[in-house]
Amino acid sequence: RPCAAFPRASPAPRRPTCWMSEAGAGDNGLAKLPEAARLAADAATAAKNHGNEALKSADLPRAIERYEEAVRLVDIALEGAPQERLLRNNEIVRYGDGKFAMIDTAYPQFEDYVLMDLASRDLIKHKVGRHDFDMVSKRFLRKEMHLVPQEIFDLRLACLQNISLAALKMARGSTLRQDYEEAVKRANDALVMDGKSAKALMRKGQALVDIKEWPKAAQVLVAAAQETKGKDPEVMRLLEVVMAAKGKGTGKGKGLGKDGKGKGANAAGSQKKAVSCSFCQDPSCQDEACSRRPDSEEDSDDEALRSIKESDWKPVEGDDPIAEALKAATRDDATAVGGASSSSSAPAGDDAATIGASAGCEASSPPTSGAQRGAKAGKRSICEKASRRQCLLISGFLLGALFMAAAVVLFLMPTFLRHSRAGAEGGGGGGGEYEL
Repeated sequence: RPCAAFPRASPAPRRPTCWMSEAGAGDNGLAKLPEAARLAADAATAAKNHGNEALKSADLPRAIERYEEAVRLVDIALEGAPQERLLRNNEIVRYGDGKFAMIDTAYPQFEDYVLMDLASRDLIKHKVGRHDFDMVSKRFLRKEMHLVPQEIFDLRLACLQNISLAALKMARGSTLRQDYEEAVKRANDALVMDGKSAKALMRKGQALVDIKEWPKAAQVLVAAAQETKGKDPEVMRLLEVVMAAKGKGTGKGKGLGKDGKGKGANAAGSQKKAVSCSFCQDPSCQDEACSRRPDSEEDSDDEALRSIKESDWKPVEGDDPIAEALKAATRDDATAVGGASSSSSAPAGDDAATIGASAGCEASSPPTSGAQRGAKAGKRSICEKASRRQCLLISGFLLGALFMAAAVVLFLMPTFLRHSRAGAEGGGGGGGEYEL
């Protein structure tokens, strides 16, 4: 249908000035396009500007309609863009089913190219063997690609990003899940052109947060934070919401805060809030049924022991009842073990002393307590390991000496045989020439 920015048939046709007048751009590179492609690009710019006005006036359906019209006109302009015979590195092309890529490596002598997909930012590869790892970079022929001017690419990407913004605003107005899913789909359309688009990533993350898709939202928002280098406050706020919903960021007494109470004190309040959403995964949940469900405390003792620091240790008092009970239990255990093995303790002690002396260790009297028995067993195992290590070293030394001797014999054997043969020949032909 005719665009309002175009004049109808007139005796003196003139070039449309909607790009110049409305966008305020000068020589933007579109002047190099053919007449039909330039007209379509100018009409797309005018439709985009009309969509911006509708978006500012909160007329979201009209804004989406204008942006979609602009995308359609951009595709028409793209079809009429001039195509060079040879392409260069870093030029943008369209390949396959409407996908966009950048030329990573150009081989003009072979007229084929290696492409990097702009959605995934990875080289396009294909399988050449039976295994999944048999992947090599795919070579594209010139006829399989369509050159995309940078100006047309930027115009199309801007329209898709604005469509995702309008769709997100409509979803927040209706609060319907299908509208949020539509906003995610619109953001994906922009990410097909540029997988690192910060605006598209942020809007997709916002939609996923609103429908409580926490794992996907975390992945998308982390990518958005990397692209914005952590300088976008909205992205960081959404990341905090996602981390709170996933139950992360609550410390257990690690470090000190500005008030000296530590992160554990600050985490206590957030942990109390997390109790109400630990089952429904909703940080804003106010259901009393969630708060009445107690958390599991199976590992509370282990966690308490792990949290004890060396600075928190206290010496045991002499009259501590727990220490007295431990001493009594140890004494009873030693008495029972000594009485049960009184007949065989002496030979075992002699054997232990003999083993210790052979390994270079000090033999002592049989242990009378559990701690002494443990120390004795540990010492004996160390001695046995040392003896084993010494045996291995001696065996290695002997084997090395044997190999060296064999090598010397093999090296000297030809010389010995040659001299023996020469002596035999001289003794047979010369009589007593070699006699002393």
